[in-house]
Amino acid sequence: HEVKLKDLKIVDIQRAVNEEAAKGLSRRTVKSGVDLLKATLEFFDIMLNFKKLKLPKEKPKADDSLPELSEVFTLLKGTSIEVYCALALNGCMRIGEVLGLKYSDVDFVQHKLHIHRTQIVTENGTEYRDYCKTPKSIRTLDISEELCRQIQNLPHESEDEYIVPLSRKALYSRYARIMKRNGMPTKFHLIRKM
Repeated sequence: HEVKLKDLKIVDIQRAVNEEAAKGLSRRTVKSGVDLLKATLEFFDIMLNFKKLKLPKEKPKADDSLPELSEVFTLLKGTSIEVYCALALNGCMRIGEVLGLKYSDVDFVQHKLHIHRTQIVTENGTEYRDYCKTPKSIRTLDISEELCRQIQNLPHESEDEYIVPLSRKALYSRYARIMKRNGMPTKFHLIRKM
């Protein structure tokens, strides 16, 4: 925005915030930019009163009304991703958590699933991390005997293999294609809210 740091005032930052919000950037994106600017200014001992700054209001999200769980299960029945999505649906799991599951994370006797790993995509490619997005995300879930049996029947040679042999993009694309074909919301993340 063509203003030197030493000359910067809150009104300049407010103007920039308003301009960025007018371009359609979300409140979260604008706030991230403001937080970066604030940290940079503090690093150079430039103190401004950011309490005066007004961030854009959160925009109401498009109506992503959730379909009935039974409808989603019906659409996924018999597909190549049925079991993988059933894991997400039964455990309110993020896509990275589903992709991070190994057969060793399933207690086939007690019908439990231990979630403690996630798959992420970095500039270096796909990586697995032995932690989840938040500490509370590390959890053990009860799953049905039927789902345990379906997982156990998936082709695998060792307990150390990942249950889902697909990339994040492949799983999401297959899911979105099935949902779109049936007029349903295509965001995989909506599974967590069902």
